[in-house]
Amino acid sequence: MWLGSLPNLQVLSLRSNKLHGPIRTSSSSKLFPQLQMVDLSCNAFTAELPTSLFHNLKSMKRIDDTMMAQRDYQDSVTVVTKGMELEVVRILSLYTTMDLSSNKFEGHIPSVLGDLIALRVLNLSHNVW
Repeated sequence: MWLGSLPNLQVLSLRSNKLHGPIRTSSSSKLFPQLQMVDLSCNAFTAELPTSLFHNLKSMKRIDDTMMAQRDYQDSVTVVTKGMELEVVRILSLYTTMDLSSNKFEGHIPSVLGDLIALRVLNLSHNVW
C-alpha cells in the first residue's frame, strides 16, 4: 500500500524478489500516474491481473507533442526482451516498458492493456494464461 503514496514514481523494478500471491491494488485514482517502466517479472504472482492496476497509468496512455519534445534522460535499467537481458542506459523519458513475465498469472489478459498506447515493450510471457 505504501507504493501508492509515491505519485511521482516513474520506474518500479521488483524483478526476482520471490514475491507471491495475487496483486492487490488501492482504489486511489492517483496510483502511479507517472509510471513509465514496471518490471514485476520472475516472481510468483498469482491469480488474474487486476484491471485497476492499469487504469491510472497516465504516462502509458498518451503520446503527445510535449512527450516527443521532452528528451530528458533518466538512469539506466535492465529490460528483458525475448529472453535477453539488455541494460538500457540513458533512458529517454518517453521510453515505456512493462514486464510481467515469469509469474503465475492466469485467466484473461485485461483488455485495458490496449489503452496503454505509449508502451514500447510489453512482456507477458511465461505465465499460466
